Amino acid sequence: MPDKKDVRIIEIESAIAELTNHKSGWVGAKREWFASQNDLVRFLVAPRDEAVTILRDRLASIEAA
Repeated sequence: MPDKKDVRIIEIESAIAELTNHKSGWVGAKREWFASQNDLVRFLVAPRDEAVTILRDRLASIEAA
């Protein structure tokens, strides 16, 4: 039996695809904060402490640029 993808990840990927199909400022923000859709999915399913660390690191990188 092949490995099945976690249903939560499939739902998140679907929601991201819907959002990125719309022309909005969110698309640009997503691209600025996360290098890829996979990075965004990892952030969304990360435990809270890890997610906060990811956001702090990204914010520091953006402010330093």
